[in-house]
Amino acid sequence: MQNLHTTESQNQINFNIKEEIEKYLKHWKWFLLGLFLAILSAFLYLRYTIASYKAVATILVKDDRKGNMASELSAFSDLGLMSNIKSNVDNEIEVVKSRTLVESTIKELELNISYLTQGRVKWGELYKKSPVKIILSESSAKYLSQNHFYRVEKATNSTFTIYDESDLKLGVFKYGEYFKIGKEKFMILVNKPEYVKINYNIGIQVNPISQITESFKNRLSVATISKNTSVIELSIIDPVKEKAEDFLNALVQNYNKDAIEVKKYISENTSKFIEQRLSIISDELQDVEKNKEVFKKTNKITDVVSEASLYLENASDFERMQVENSTQLRVVETMINYVNSSDTEELIPVNIITQDQGASGLISEYNQLVLQKNKLLKTAGSKNTLVQNLDNKINALKSSVSSSLNQVKSSLLIKKNDLARQNAILSGKISQIPSQERSSRDIDRKQNIKESLYLYLLP
Repeated sequence: MQNLHTTESQNQINFNIKEEIEKYLKHWKWFLLGLFLAILSAFLYLRYTIASYKAVATILVKDDRKGNMASELSAFSDLGLMSNIKSNVDNEIEVVKSRTLVESTIKELELNISYLTQGRVKWGELYKKSPVKIILSESSAKYLSQNHFYRVEKATNSTFTIYDESDLKLGVFKYGEYFKIGKEKFMILVNKPEYVKINYNIGIQVNPISQITESFKNRLSVATISKNTSVIELSIIDPVKEKAEDFLNALVQNYNKDAIEVKKYISENTSKFIEQRLSIISDELQDVEKNKEVFKKTNKITDVVSEASLYLENASDFERMQVENSTQLRVVETMINYVNSSDTEELIPVNIITQDQGASGLISEYNQLVLQKNKLLKTAGSKNTLVQNLDNKINALKSSVSSSLNQVKSSLLIKKNDLARQNAILSGKISQIPSQERSSRDIDRKQNIKESLYLYLLP
């Protein structure tokens, strides 16, 4: 009985499935039509949808806060400290994404001008494969701020015909000669000599640079490869693979060029400071040497030191210390005058004052803030909050640098007075030395100071 019941249930199920299938098979034509339309839609989509390509480039940025110091700084970050401090890599990311750098790259590659070829359904971009190239000359700001479209087709081997966006014929012109459309001046060049014999019909789209800059800036992605590295990855998506690659290559080249200019700016400022001081000291040294020559001729002496070597042996140490003290004092006074007379956009020469690490550290910190401000001014106005904050920090740090230099000067003056007092005691022991020796020593001391300062500033 159980087997009979199972057989009857299976027959009932089979009968029901067959009945359901027959309901749908009555409309097989509609199913076939739907399948055909789906396949046709997929084909048209794949055939006429514009493909997009992604180009990627990498930049290595020097940053001490990344790599070896990452573990130490991460401990502070876990405690909620130093969370708002940006590393050099973060700053360089903002520079790469800056509108100024992107716009200069657009202008260099002339990406605001597109060369198009018309297909059956859509226009396709030729990029570097265009047979001709348009040159804009003496274009007004109003013209450059608007979109313009022209259609250019071959007329003869030496001439072409140009139409506006309404397909209105504007005229027939020769290759390599300027022509006017309204108030604007243009020239059409053939990219390669063999293109003269080719029949072509292309469209030229001239877009505002600001519009193209914004488009590339929005599509440009810049980020670090990982948290503990200083390698930046740049990527952009564009329908033209070669254009995306050219854009990233030019962007990296412009970024490197700006970095070299910054280093050159620092080097030129330091070199300028040293050259100015060397010129002044060189003139002073010549005057001292002339005075020494006149003194020896007047007093008819050749080597006073050898005649009084016994008396001056002990005084040599004090003289050396006085020379070092005077040299250091002169350097500090020169630095104080320079700091007080310079503005907040000029760098202060570093590694000039070696006897005080505190002042050197403040100067290095001051120069870093000035460089950050100058770099930020390329992408932001002087009224920008970040720029004003940097100005306040620079002014405050400049006062600290000046105070530190004045403290160094006070310390050197105290040491100078102490050396003078001890030297006066020793001078009493050599009072029998002729007055010529005293005058000669004064000239020699001045000469030594000038020479040591001159050699100190030589690169």
